[in-house]
Amino acid sequence: MPFFKPQRILAALMAIGAAILPLRAEEAALYEAPAPEDAVFVRVLAEFDATDKAITFAGQQLPRAEAPDDTYVAISAANLSGVRAGSYYSLAAGPSAPVIIEEPDRETAAKVHLILVNTGTDPVRLIVPARKTEVIAAVPAGAATSRAVNPIAVTLAVQRVSDGALLGTFDLSLSRGQNMSFIANADSARLIENSFGPVLSAN
Repeated sequence: MPFFKPQRILAALMAIGAAILPLRAEEAALYEAPAPEDAVFVRVLAEFDATDKAITFAGQQLPRAEAPDDTYVAISAANLSGVRAGSYYSLAAGPSAPVIIEEPDRETAAKVHLILVNTGTDPVRLIVPARKTEVIAAVPAGAATSRAVNPIAVTLAVQRVSDGALLGTFDLSLSRGQNMSFIANADSARLIENSFGPVLSAN
């Protein structure tokens, strides 16, 4: 039976460890950095002018290239002005400056959150068109409202309040913890599932 000196065993273990460390570093690089504990979640809506290189939000420049359309990015509240940790915002295009729309807080992961974001000029609401039942009451221009509901399969529509026009109708099959946003503008509405992207540092 061969006899191994402790020094040789130690040297072999150190060599194995040195080989594993680069692999772990490479593996870690595959994952996004975790959101900071004081994160503020901001998304740039797809309607925003893509030619803008950066967008000013809460005293910081948000690089357009680092903010995928319709995707929340996380920014530490310590790097921002006038916003609180845990809050959510949508940024929409405006005539001369971005329209910053603060969204309601999420109540619980056990529910489905329906979020109606109004980037248009007239109040809109969310209804069940077959019954004309109101799900979310009238939301004014430049605002957002949400409602937490149980998982359900249902058809919903975004309606312009002034004339009753339906801006968009959507057949949904909702799962627990799935949050959906209805983005309304002056003439139409679209539906997106909430998604999360990278963590951004201060600029």
